[in-house]
Amino acid sequence: MPTHNDWQKIISACENGVRLQVKISPGASRTKILGPHGECLKIAVGAPPEKGKANQALIQFLSKLLAVPKQNITIESGMTSPRKTLVIQNLTPEQCRSLLIGS
Repeated sequence: MPTHNDWQKIISACENGVRLQVKISPGASRTKILGPHGECLKIAVGAPPEKGKANQALIQFLSKLLAVPKQNITIESGMTSPRKTLVIQNLTPEQCRSLLIGS
């Protein structure tokens, strides 16, 4: 189980919300959280890595899981990379961690 310090590397506060470090594994049988992976949260995505489909699936999954509108989630960096930095507005690091752990 990751420690509080591990989660601080994965989820950090930023203006109006949180910054979430993720590593996606596209083309999975279904979208689900695999758990912490170094300084990222590893997420299997059920969409292929083509034409932004995996990014869209990731945002849709996190929107539902974190109960925030899709437009509150933006990919700050890593649009074409498996490793991404997301910004999620109107969420605290504690809320985000709690919702991700509970999934």
